[in-house]
Amino acid sequence: MSKSLVSLSLFVVSFVCPAPCLHASGGYGPFYWLGDGGIASNHSPEFYWAIETKRIARDFIPAEKRVGYDEKEAQSSPEPDLPIKTWSAQTEEANETEFADALQSGRIRSADPKGSITLNNEARLYLADKEPKVTLEDHEFTDYQRGAYHFSRGKDGYADAKAAWEHLLARPKEQRHYRSTWAAFMLGKLAIYEKQGDGAKWFQMTRSLAREGFADSIGLAADSYGWEAKWELDHQNYEAAARLYLTQLALGDDSAISSLKHVFPFPVQGQPETEVFTRIAKDEVLRRIHTAALLCGNTTSDMYEYASIRDRSAGGFTAWLKTLQEAGVQQDPDADRIAWCAYSAGEYAAAKNWLRLATPDKATTLWLKAKLLRRDGETKAATLTMAKAAKAIVQEFEIIAPWAKGYEREYSQAMPFCFGGDFAGLHLSRGDFMQAFEAFREFGLFHDCHFMAERVFTLRELIAYVDKLPPVDPAQVIGESYLSSLGFNYPHETLALRHILARRLVRANRATEALKYFPAEQREALQRYIDAKSKAENPKTPRLERARAYFDAACIIKTQPELSYPEIEGQDSIAAQRMSGRYVTNRYHDENEKPLFKPIAISSTQAERERIANSSYKPDRKRYHRFFAAELAGKAAALLPNDSEELADVLNCAGNWIRGDYRGDDKAADKYFQLIERRAPNTTIGKEARKLHWFVRLQGPWSLANGVEAGPG
Repeated sequence: MSKSLVSLSLFVVSFVCPAPCLHASGGYGPFYWLGDGGIASNHSPEFYWAIETKRIARDFIPAEKRVGYDEKEAQSSPEPDLPIKTWSAQTEEANETEFADALQSGRIRSADPKGSITLNNEARLYLADKEPKVTLEDHEFTDYQRGAYHFSRGKDGYADAKAAWEHLLARPKEQRHYRSTWAAFMLGKLAIYEKQGDGAKWFQMTRSLAREGFADSIGLAADSYGWEAKWELDHQNYEAAARLYLTQLALGDDSAISSLKHVFPFPVQGQPETEVFTRIAKDEVLRRIHTAALLCGNTTSDMYEYASIRDRSAGGFTAWLKTLQEAGVQQDPDADRIAWCAYSAGEYAAAKNWLRLATPDKATTLWLKAKLLRRDGETKAATLTMAKAAKAIVQEFEIIAPWAKGYEREYSQAMPFCFGGDFAGLHLSRGDFMQAFEAFREFGLFHDCHFMAERVFTLRELIAYVDKLPPVDPAQVIGESYLSSLGFNYPHETLALRHILARRLVRANRATEALKYFPAEQREALQRYIDAKSKAENPKTPRLERARAYFDAACIIKTQPELSYPEIEGQDSIAAQRMSGRYVTNRYHDENEKPLFKPIAISSTQAERERIANSSYKPDRKRYHRFFAAELAGKAAALLPNDSEELADVLNCAGNWIRGDYRGDDKAADKYFQLIERRAPNTTIGKEARKLHWFVRLQGPWSLANGVEAGPG
């Protein structure tokens, strides 16, 4: 094998725990922000460990630069057949190019340069199972490879490896330009593996040598921070380890995110826990990391080794606030985060006190201030404060409108959802419907956005809004979109709003206006519906033809639900909450248990309640398009003669579409059955229906011609 052992050192990974947990509790927050009475607006948002640690790491930018290659990027290259330049390949390249440079520059003198290259390649075979049967030249490259060979033998070779690398570093400066950083770095690793010596000294020397001008083509100076942090962590120097891991993270090595979960001291037998927490509180960096850990919450047991800090309950927040007070901490760069801890614990006075110490124009400071103002009933002031926070949070958390870039960037944090929900909730409680809608939409809460488009906006308002949206070509939205990842059938939010408007127009008997808002693939069906409806409503059309046209229109609506159905998944319960001002707290209570109600957290105005009440469909219709189709079929029946097979067919279809075995309504369907008994008892369908005392799965002349099912499915 011709691989340098240094390649093993370049994966500065978490030494104790698995890959970092980027989500505090997974998911994106509530399905609807307005669900459960909008109670989420009373809660603290989800903070994320990766985001919080990277934020703290901004204060630890070193002079070194990380040298690396993104293998994922290489694998997604448009030329996948190109070889991937791995870390191992980098060290191979460094061996070849640097040895050639040493010969050319005269740092290694040789009467036979080609022979020296051959011998150097032989030296690299020290990484194989046996030593080469040649006499090697005496220079820094063979010193390093000799040490690498002995290191690969494990514990039996550690002493010889150390001797080889120390011999290399003892050479005069001009004789060790290329492998000094490598030797120092590996001596630090050797100290970690042997658990003796001074590993920190060697990693610091690696950086010092690089700064002095010794070669560091593979970036060992930058990688040394993570390994030195490992050394300090092993020796329980948590304060030093925290700073080194943060520096490693600042260099772009995300493996430090997991490692930072372990930089806290934990109680030993007989040691009071208060001593441990006080030690954390008195060190600024440990204090900031611990505050972030509390806010991020829900870390699994294998990521923390001490039970007391693993507890993320309100008691944990309260204990931390008490510790800070007893430790005399009166200022902190993350005072806003401590204020959030206080808010989460219900310590609102403490939250206000810490906010006074926080940077006033930070998004999280303004956000919490707004939540406290809202809690005190100062809704207007809270809304104005949130408006200021909105400008800051987009920059601080690098939020983008997810539909603007399709699914190119994962929108994997709940922070913007929580902020958008809080901001929209403030507007909604004041009756500022358009502002609430915009906040829901801007921050990705599309379910709530659609609820407002369906149930709160007037048609005039929705038409005016949609007409101002820039056009979108669906053909240019490629692949899975962010919206489709949430379960919507649209690649772009503008298309979703256009479709909502189109369906509302159809339900409002304004189908002709709806044509331009529908996707092209649905316009043909809608045009057939418009033509049939127009023919049916024309009094000059013969009575039987009018009836057939009504039934044709009904069949189109029934078989093409996307022409009329509203977005109702979850909207009915939210509408009921907004109307009544309360929500059920025990949603999954036993049927024999009385439901428990609480007031909704985001209050509704009289204007909102009136708008919801005037919504263009009944909230109990789980399959609205079936009821819509049944009403049209009922109009057809009114034009047909008694005891005609067409009449029985139409009535049987209408009842089947809405009967109760498919989220329907037996009571509503019963009126069609009574009409069969009264007006078509002697027909084929009528006779069978009377025997069954309910609708039958028989097709009549018109349903058969239209290809619609006789049952509800």
